[in-house]
Order: sequence, then structure tokens, then C-alpha cells
Amino acid sequence: MAVFRSLKPGDKDFFLNCVRDFYNSPAVIHKVPEENFISTFNDLISGGVYEKCYIIENDGEKAGYALLSFTWSNEAGGLVVLIEEIYLIEKFRGLGIGGEFFDFLEKEFPKAKRFRLEAEEENLNAMRLYSKKGFEKLNYIQMIKEK
Repeated sequence: MAVFRSLKPGDKDFFLNCVRDFYNSPAVIHKVPEENFISTFNDLISGGVYEKCYIIENDGEKAGYALLSFTWSNEAGGLVVLIEEIYLIEKFRGLGIGGEFFDFLEKEFPKAKRFRLEAEEENLNAMRLYSKKGFEKLNYIQMIKEK
């Protein structure tokens, strides 16, 4: 059974290594500067209110991480939990840990009106898990403006 705990300062190297792996995987469509990873870690450790990170452990071994952010949605009628990133080291994939994490989220955020995530369509294993956990494709077009 997996354990999901809050990120601690001593997790810095593990977190940064996992984030680098995640952003160099097919799950991501563009490169992200290293300073963004460090900035995120520092904000998480300093008690940022917009995000939370869980270190995922399996049998006492660090297996990955999940990064969340939070917003309010009039459309959803309340709190929205955005699963920004979820990453498992390869040897921990396919063991049901991802499914356990989504079950954990439901219990951890009982007042959330919506859980939302993004996925690369070619990441078939992730897409199957998300569908199994009740996620549906959202037909909005996303647009961004970088600063």
C-alpha cells in the first residue's frame, strides 16, 4: 500500500530529479527551464497557498510525486483541485499506486467540486487510469499567454 505525504525540505534532490524526468518524458509537450523547478520547490517549502506536493512512497521507498494547485470555479460551484503533475518512477508503474493516489485525493479534499488534469493523448496507460477513475475528456481549447 502506498503512502502519500507532504513534501519536506530533505526531499529536494528526489523531487528535482523526478521533475526533470517528468519534463523529459513524452507526457510533456515542451521544455521547461530548470529555474522553474527550483522556484516551485522553494515556494512549496515556504508554505505556498496555491500549491501542494505529495511524495509518493511504496514499501518505504520513494516512488514519485504529485503536484497539485487549487482554484475556485463558478462553473463547478466551488473548489477545483488541479493535478498539475503526477509522476512515478518506472519500476513503480503498473502497481496500482496511481489509482490509490486518486482515491486518496477524494478523501483528502472532500469539499472539492472538481478534480482536473491534463494528459498527453499518446500516454495511453495514464489515459486508461484517468478514465477508470471517472475523468472525462473536456472539449475546451486551452490557450495560454506566457510572461
